[in-house]
Amino acid sequence: FHSLLGVREGLHALENSLQTAELVPPPAEEVALLFDLAMKGRVKTLLEEVERIEQLDDKFVPFVKEIRQLAKNFQVKKIREFIKQYRLLS
Repeated sequence: FHSLLGVREGLHALENSLQTAELVPPPAEEVALLFDLAMKGRVKTLLEEVERIEQLDDKFVPFVKEIRQLAKNFQVKKIREFIKQYRLLS
């Protein structure tokens, strides 16, 4: 039973890392703008911007979806952390 649980947890971790790998961030200037809005706590404006970004290219949909989910729960700190990791990549 324990080994099955370990396999299940391993698969879950792998699934999460694959989901993260699929997230394509928008261009650096867009990420910087989103980060700035998140730092100011301007969630409504941030959501308007992610909607605009989503229209640019379908590849940004998973990235936008993640921010929307966090915003829906008013998790501004997590939004900042999420955007920050992509800010460092671009």
